[in-house]
Amino acid sequence: MLLQYADDLFVCETIALHPLVLSNGPELTSKWIISTGQGHGDKLRALVTSQPYQFRKLLVDEGISAANIMAAMTAQQCDNLLSTGQLHIYRGTLSDRGHGYLALFRHCVKLMVGTGHMEKAYAEELEGNLREAIREVG
Repeated sequence: MLLQYADDLFVCETIALHPLVLSNGPELTSKWIISTGQGHGDKLRALVTSQPYQFRKLLVDEGISAANIMAAMTAQQCDNLLSTGQLHIYRGTLSDRGHGYLALFRHCVKLMVGTGHMEKAYAEELEGNLREAIREVG
């Protein structure tokens, strides 16, 4: 029962993340949400269902909220994608889709800082590392 509840929480958080992202800024267009947001939600849902005990531990044993777990997973996926060069027009320049992922990364980090899940200094370090990776690849 608890594992089903945890899975339902993550699915709900994934779905709830999209309206929050839409209000985050003009760089996140509905076109981007349609083209990448749905696939992203599917990836997160697959990750959660493939490792239910890990997420149960984070939720129950460590007391991390589902929203913070989703934000951390989303930020990590965005970082991974942005660091590959697949979302670049050319070296150091992101495509529109890349800018969407960057905005999503920033939104998730801001959420984690706002809820006290992440220190501001660490968030700035993560963003600095990502900016450096974006400059170097593409």
